[in-house]
Amino acid sequence: MQLMKVEIGGDTNSTSGAEPSHEHTRGSINCNRGYEWWMMEQARARNPNIALVGLAWGAPGWIGNGNFWSNDSIDYLVAWLDCAGTHGFTVTGGLPPARYGSGRPSARPPTRPGSPARSGTAPARASPPSSTTSR
Repeated sequence: MQLMKVEIGGDTNSTSGAEPSHEHTRGSINCNRGYEWWMMEQARARNPNIALVGLAWGAPGWIGNGNFWSNDSIDYLVAWLDCAGTHGFTVTGGLPPARYGSGRPSARPPTRPGSPARSGTAPARASPPSSTTSR
């Protein structure tokens, strides 16, 4: 296995069960919730060069008052990247599913002009593996 996609838990039943969020309520972050961190550790133990990707299929209800594309969402996803950093992981990609955006896979959340730099341990985003081809 060269790439592992994990769910960014959102306290919603989005797959075969509800994966707990790292931030049940705004500002209350726990980087040890859920089983994805353990799975990523196991995958990395088997392949130290594995690419790790996070995908949010849902989010806690406090985010954006029901609008996923919000500053809350940006902060929420950056906090998850910070958590990945605390576990020693570099996340090389990820995108919330298109159902939150315009229906296009290339939909991206809005940027927040003039926002201060966020402190934390979020790893720098790496380029995709060279074997990846563009569409």
